[in-house]
Amino acid sequence: MRYHKKYFLWLTTIIIIFSCSAPPAPPTANLRPTAEAGPNQSVTLRSIVVVNGENSIDPDEGPDPISYSWKSAESNPTEVIASMNESKFEFTPIKTGTYIFILTVTDGQIESIPDSTVITVSSQNDLPPIAEAGPDLIVGVGASVPLSAINSSDPNGNEISFLWHVVESPEPLTLLDPTASQLIFIAKSVGKYRLVLEVSNGKYKSQDEINITVQAAANLPPIADAGDDQKVKIGSIVTLNGGLSNDPDGNTKDLNFRWSLGQAPTASVSLDDSTSEQPSFVANQAGVYSFGLQVSDGEAISLMDIVSITVFEPIVNESYGMIEIVTGNFIMGTNSGASDEKPPHSVSLSTFWIDKFEVRVLNYQECVTADECSPAGLSSGCNTNYADRTDHPINCVNWDQAKTYCNWMQKRLPTEAEWEYSARGRDNRLYPWGNQAPNSSLLNYNNLIGGTTTVGSFPLGNSYFNVNNMGGNVQEWTNDLYSGDYYNSSPENNPQGPEKGSLRVVRGASWKLGILQEVLTTTVRFAFVPTTKDNSLGFRCASNFPPEK
Repeated sequence: MRYHKKYFLWLTTIIIIFSCSAPPAPPTANLRPTAEAGPNQSVTLRSIVVVNGENSIDPDEGPDPISYSWKSAESNPTEVIASMNESKFEFTPIKTGTYIFILTVTDGQIESIPDSTVITVSSQNDLPPIAEAGPDLIVGVGASVPLSAINSSDPNGNEISFLWHVVESPEPLTLLDPTASQLIFIAKSVGKYRLVLEVSNGKYKSQDEINITVQAAANLPPIADAGDDQKVKIGSIVTLNGGLSNDPDGNTKDLNFRWSLGQAPTASVSLDDSTSEQPSFVANQAGVYSFGLQVSDGEAISLMDIVSITVFEPIVNESYGMIEIVTGNFIMGTNSGASDEKPPHSVSLSTFWIDKFEVRVLNYQECVTADECSPAGLSSGCNTNYADRTDHPINCVNWDQAKTYCNWMQKRLPTEAEWEYSARGRDNRLYPWGNQAPNSSLLNYNNLIGGTTTVGSFPLGNSYFNVNNMGGNVQEWTNDLYSGDYYNSSPENNPQGPEKGSLRVVRGASWKLGILQEVLTTTVRFAFVPTTKDNSLGFRCASNFPPEK
């Protein structure tokens, strides 16, 4: 019995040893993630639509978190402006029809099979159109009388047609095109003209009346000018400009303004003063806004002029304080600036990354502490002199010091072309924030504060690509040598500046500059001696590669 017991214990030990030393299981293959674009939806016109891909899954949760890529079908009734790299997005349809969105997700190695969702947009209700013939007018005999149906609309979003009827006139009156939305006739006789505007959406009709009183004294109607169309980023303060409106009778200074909202992606938008020459509003939702302007000299009212504001949400990839500027083309330079900004020319740039913010004092001091950078200047206004300015931009550094710091960070100085594209964007804006005149909410300029401000201030002044402070605080070194006529021979693809020269290009404005406003534009060029150290001069870095930390 004792022999069998020992044998049994020995056999059990052998089995346990072999069980514990079994070879590891082979690694599990990475499984394809599954895209889920969400259910199909039926919605009404101008409602907020949420397209949601959050139910997409990655069976093995790796190697990276799921990333999303939405595409809008070319057949969609209108362009949808939204962030297409998030799990979900919102839009407000302004036209009826079928919208299709395709979602692809990836786990960093494998892309999913695309999935799509269909959004069917129908009219809100079966309502009649709204006829708006405009206000009654008083004009002089012989005057050109403007008629405008432009404020008429259809609550269902349907196309509408117009028909003007002459109901009463002191002499026979035949309209040149009674189906036009805007037209003019000559008031040849003193008396009363009464016209009715009929608006139809194909199913229902509505009417509105306008009365024109013609007096013996001639008074020409003024001419409305609502300004140029604009493209701005979401969140911008947009200023409309009716300043070019005029009165042929010479009473331009006494004009009265009346702005009205036409199309808008949201019903909550409103002008701060619809009777001012330059009203403003906040563009808080992407889409197209249209405003009409009519001006009056107290007797006659102008035809309506229309201005469109396109509001977009730039889709940018931001990582570790840098922003990816993807491959693109833009027009560099301008015919409106100094001679070295001419001629405007096409430039094509490969993808690069640029610092969202100017390099801070704290960042530069780390390089000095590491014995890789030499100390910044210590003269008056140099930020390293002040213990409370570690979050201000580094200033009082020359070109070599800026380049050394960027190299230490495994980056480089941006080229002049990269700097202008980062500031100007794809819409060739006049200033980094758009075409609105500079003011103290957009940038630190014109010695308003008396020195630099904290890096990251003035977010309303961010550029098309959301790069901060490209129009104020400190001017910035670029990598390029300077030549006043370089634009005459600059290559189209990735220009690097002239091969020879004794000066370096500096871009952007500073806390000192602002009068004249031309120095604040995205195209203005400065040339500095490379050894220059100034309390209004700093820099930011760029890279060909995504940041690693």
